[in-house]
Amino acid sequence: MNKLIWALTAALFLPTLAEAGQRERVESCLKGRKQPPSCRNMLANYWKHESVIERVACLEGVDPRLMKSLIAYESMYDNKAVSPVSATGLTQVMPATAMSEFGLNRSRLYHPETSVRAGARYLNKMHRQFGRLDLALAAYNAGPGKVKQAGNRIPNIGETKAYVSNVTALYTAFKQKFPDQQCVGQTVKAAATTPVQTASTGGRVALPSKPTFGSYGATKQKQAAVHTARSVTRNNGGVRFSQHGGMQFGRENSRMGSVSGNGIYSN
Repeated sequence: MNKLIWALTAALFLPTLAEAGQRERVESCLKGRKQPPSCRNMLANYWKHESVIERVACLEGVDPRLMKSLIAYESMYDNKAVSPVSATGLTQVMPATAMSEFGLNRSRLYHPETSVRAGARYLNKMHRQFGRLDLALAAYNAGPGKVKQAGNRIPNIGETKAYVSNVTALYTAFKQKFPDQQCVGQTVKAAATTPVQTASTGGRVALPSKPTFGSYGATKQKQAAVHTARSVTRNNGGVRFSQHGGMQFGRENSRMGSVSGNGIYSN
């Protein structure tokens, strides 16, 4: 009986604790409070994928600041990230969803542009289905079936509630820091929603103007990001869309955007 109680308790609370841990890691990196290797990697990965995220998000009708917020919590901008349940790539799309929705096998999800496009397209679909950003994020995290079962409300799942709260809070911070970074035309955004507070502090995420890099150094950070971006541009195939909207795979001819500044939130 004690083992059963422990198992049920773990099932209820461990996902929430894991989500809280991810939130703290992401916020610590973005605020420049800590500079362990994971933070340095996160910042380098951000610069490596920034231009792809912005370009593809706009093409898919999603605010790039929203996609950056989602990806920060999903994978910390690591295109090789794989979750314990096999969610893969920058946007952590499930392989089954990638196959059923887009005809993509799992190996394609490691490609940054493919992952961003699939994630943005799926988020857009959830937004069209439920009509609200918070419900779209909840469906992205827990699945649309869970949102429907909850009566078109955020499911009473600790991980999902924390996910919606934290991604939306970071999105609010991105919009405040970069008010002019918008796509032309209508995008998925949280204009009609109430600002969401973080579960841990009750306050919004405060983004720094220039995160510090400790002994690692901003110059080395930038050089590493440039080197990696060039390598990815040279070696990886890209994704383009046919006129009817289907995914096609080939070599991407466009260059990735240049890396500038000393960190994610440089002036």
